[in-house]
Amino acid sequence: MDFVSSKFNYATHDGKMSVLYNSLSNALFRFNDIQVASSIVNNNVNNINEYLFKSLVNNGFLVTSVADEFKCAKMKRLNQIFSTDFLFQIMLTHQCNFNCTYCYEELDERVMSEESFANAYNRIYRNRYKMSSLSVEWFGGEPLLMHNQIMKFSTKLMRLANFMRIPYRASISTNAYLLSALVLRNLLSVNVFCFHVTLDGTREYHNQKRICDDGTGSFDTIMGNLSEIKEIKTRTFRIIIRVNLSKDMIHDIDYLMKHLEVNFAHDDRFLIYFRPIGDWCGETTGLAPDHNDFKKMLEEVLKSSRRLNYDFYYELLNQGFCPLRRKNSYRINVDGLTQKCILQSNGYSMDSDELELQYDWLIGTDTLSDKCGRCSLYGHCFGGACKISERKCGYENSDIDTVLKLISVKNVSSRYVVQH
Repeated sequence: MDFVSSKFNYATHDGKMSVLYNSLSNALFRFNDIQVASSIVNNNVNNINEYLFKSLVNNGFLVTSVADEFKCAKMKRLNQIFSTDFLFQIMLTHQCNFNCTYCYEELDERVMSEESFANAYNRIYRNRYKMSSLSVEWFGGEPLLMHNQIMKFSTKLMRLANFMRIPYRASISTNAYLLSALVLRNLLSVNVFCFHVTLDGTREYHNQKRICDDGTGSFDTIMGNLSEIKEIKTRTFRIIIRVNLSKDMIHDIDYLMKHLEVNFAHDDRFLIYFRPIGDWCGETTGLAPDHNDFKKMLEEVLKSSRRLNYDFYYELLNQGFCPLRRKNSYRINVDGLTQKCILQSNGYSMDSDELELQYDWLIGTDTLSDKCGRCSLYGHCFGGACKISERKCGYENSDIDTVLKLISVKNVSSRYVVQH
């Protein structure tokens, strides 16, 4: 049987070692030879030893010459879309204890009422027999302003999941100002295991942009909370730290990386990834980096001698597409109403018990653009650019070389990387 290199292979190197990634199987190999990965992509596999050859076949890097990989990608996409793993993003409140200069949220005094919680629970309860698992993501405003309500509602959801004998887990996006070790322990007791936190670069810059509602800086309190959390012994939680970068931070990258390394490199429960600061309301005009600026900044991160846990980049690469594009993923707003997407006003109907989705938006099309048809990364994104925001390939695909090197070379974790 003849084997050839997969259409979805991608190779890069850093001058010392090479990295081979397959977007369909999500496999990631690292080699101590800078030529091996590119040789495999170019079908030069005659001199590969038997052990490596079998490993390449088993991980999808080598496929039979008659394999229809785009059909396999279609099956992977449809399996993700029609998964019976249910996700509910719950917007608890429009209130926030921060007054960030670039915030795009329409903050007001609204919070979820008892009636809204009841509506949210009824939506989840009606789908209980369709679920193989249940996940909740808590959003705001600042969701920890409603810590007691999270505890109460989560307990109710845990009882439902236990009765249905399905897994239940939750995550929360928080500014971490109220995330003390005690609060985290409370949330762990109701299966909130993942915490998304944002830092705006260095202490000085962060305190200029992520301001408390009383006008004071927030950096020291957030870092104090995270330091306190590091003392907790359990390994059941993860803190995913998004670090926003602005154009004027280009000369502070090494200082920022040193600070992140000192605080987080030796605890793999803390995962780091970078994003350009957004210009959502005109307040960051001139500071929001364009793609080329951000790419240069990521390259500076890569050049730094500092090593951190970059595993979340791998998860971002392989999440496929926007989770709300999946059939059984929903957003419940502060009024208890179920939506399919915050950006889409006509993609659902509240006239019936089941949301009437626009299936051309949900499923997409099997007609590939020339660009997607030639792209080796199609196996994880499926050409799934958002049809509403018109955002195209995303940050990870656009900077794939740097991202793969961060995961494979500069990562203190090797959870997703196979060394050969």
